[in-house]
Amino acid sequence: MSLQLVLMVYFNHPDLGFAFLPEYSGKNYAYESSLAIIKYAHTLNLDKLGGITTSDNRASKRLLEKLGFQMKEHQLKEVDLYYELGL
Repeated sequence: MSLQLVLMVYFNHPDLGFAFLPEYSGKNYAYESSLAIIKYAHTLNLDKLGGITTSDNRASKRLLEKLGFQMKEHQLKEVDLYYELGL
């Protein structure tokens, strides 16, 4: 299980990065821990967070949308889907 704020070389703001093993899925850990990271990001006076995933990762897309992230257009070939959350 991993959850972190990462400064990606593609963006000028941090990315919410998460990876959970299958045995932890469906237990709300990703959602609850992501909320804590977002709250922490507020204390850092960040203006937005990014989130990236692949188009076939339904669980990550659902999580980002549940957290309030909005899908955004981008021109990066290294990134499949890009989401953004204004803080």
